[in-house]
Amino acid sequence: MRVTLYLLGKVGSPAIQERFLKPLISGRSRSAFFMSEPAEDNGAGSDPSMMKTTAVADGGHWVINGRKAFITGAQGAQIGIVMAKSADGACMFLVDLPNPAIHIERVPNTIDNSMPGGHAIVDIRNLRVSSEHMLGNSGDGFTYAQVRLSPARLSHCMRWLGACTRAHEIAVGYANRRLAFGKNTHRP
Repeated sequence: MRVTLYLLGKVGSPAIQERFLKPLISGRSRSAFFMSEPAEDNGAGSDPSMMKTTAVADGGHWVINGRKAFITGAQGAQIGIVMAKSADGACMFLVDLPNPAIHIERVPNTIDNSMPGGHAIVDIRNLRVSSEHMLGNSGDGFTYAQVRLSPARLSHCMRWLGACTRAHEIAVGYANRRLAFGKNTHRP
């Protein structure tokens, strides 16, 4: 969620910041970022240039259709950022969650249970989003994705490096005090 705060703070219009950022800052809301797509649909996976989810302008709204995969925190989030492709290129849209047009197909079991809401597979059908809830301009979504993903990747790396370092410390500590066959197994 920290990276969503960062993105909305950097790119969001004053109206978007009032409507979506303030509830996140206050802790009243949690967000989810809908970007990756299922490989079985020949979707983007983590490569947004292959995005299949579409956004079509319809008056003062956009209509979004597609599937997303491994959407961290989708279950239970109150705010979503949905990435889709318009005729101009990638776009990001802010949506209120839950939304009947966004259906969580399943939440796969993963070894990472530290994220509230799991990592859902999501189907989006005829999601109508006001043009005012587009983040920035149509076609600028890749630029905004980099604003969001840069600190996200770094924070994931730091968290997992910390977990790995702690696991190594525990293993070394155990190996140094372990007794097997009547003697200490530690060899200086």
